[in-house]
Amino acid sequence: AVEGAVDPMSPAALPGYARSYFPGTDDATTSQFVTLEASQTLPGVNLALTRARTARIRGRILDAAGDPTTGGRVQLIPSRGSGLFAALPMLAIISPGGRFEFDNVPPGQYLVHADRGRRNPSVEGEFGVLPVAVDGRDIANLVLQMTAGALVRGEITMHAQNSATAPPPASFEIAAVPADFDNAPSQWASAWPRP
Repeated sequence: AVEGAVDPMSPAALPGYARSYFPGTDDATTSQFVTLEASQTLPGVNLALTRARTARIRGRILDAAGDPTTGGRVQLIPSRGSGLFAALPMLAIISPGGRFEFDNVPPGQYLVHADRGRRNPSVEGEFGVLPVAVDGRDIANLVLQMTAGALVRGEITMHAQNSATAPPPASFEIAAVPADFDNAPSQWASAWPRP
């Protein structure tokens, strides 16, 4: 996120209101898709804004060495267990000193994700996650420290059957697929076996 910028899709763009979904609900799990072609007018599709007691979430992001950082992306993501899985993530406003802020957050269970992306296909970037419960009151002084992750090494053994030739090791891609997507970076590391 850019310092001082407000994502136009973010609730921060309209303080005191929660996101609204068709057909007139603030609950993303009960929303419906609407198909609209270019230049088409669709009668009967009305959206009403919903007033909500929202909160401001503030904190600091630290890199894996424990130093404040403005690098990477900081998002507020609805927890998959919250029932808000269809809602869009909010981007943070990031200030010098690693300070981040989310404005106008509706009540719910969220995760603050800090992610620096992959440095290369086999090395995930620094990542951190912090669960946050929002009940309409402001939350301040959160500290989210990213970690560099771990090194995983292994060996694949192939046994050819019926005199078949085993495929070359480089034809396989091995991915570190997370067991818990709430606590995982947006991009996963992958590797190719070496002979």
